[in-house]
Amino acid sequence: MSSVLPIVDLKRFGPKALALLLPCLVLALLYALAIAPLIGVSDLLQARQNALRTEIAVEEQKIAAEPEWRAALSEIRSQETRTAGARDEPSEALAAAGLQNDVQQIVGRLNGQIFSVEPLPVITIDGYQAISIQVSLSIPSNALGELLRQIENHQPYLFIKAASFQSSNSLPGDGVASSAAQIASSLTITSYWQP
Repeated sequence: MSSVLPIVDLKRFGPKALALLLPCLVLALLYALAIAPLIGVSDLLQARQNALRTEIAVEEQKIAAEPEWRAALSEIRSQETRTAGARDEPSEALAAAGLQNDVQQIVGRLNGQIFSVEPLPVITIDGYQAISIQVSLSIPSNALGELLRQIENHQPYLFIKAASFQSSNSLPGDGVASSAAQIASSLTITSYWQP
């Protein structure tokens, strides 16, 4: 048995039914082809507009907070510039003592020995006090490179302004330097402090 769809016989309803049905059919086609896609596009545009409004609100909050973070950044930068690598002791005398202590700790860690420390006159350079000391020391020859590296990489910054070295002549018979050989050194070391 085959299924047959019922066909509407328009002749039975007459021209009035056709006059009513035809505009409905045109309206349904117009809705399907023109109005429904426009509504979809309108919904997409509305969603995009809402997203843009949210982005604008976020950016307005950032702009409103900008003076605050700019002031905080400016303060951090000014502190950084003032104290970048400089000693932070409260006085020049304490800064000089801190410099001597730092050098003594470095030399001590490397099994060296300090014979004398002579403070040098303080010089003012661009608002900083250049605090210098003249140090006479002895250090194992195999630790000399590490001594110079630790001084140059120290925080607060230490600078070697002048250096002289004198090696002891205690070499073993095969010509290889002994780890016990000592190097006598005289170093001028400077650190900076801002009043």
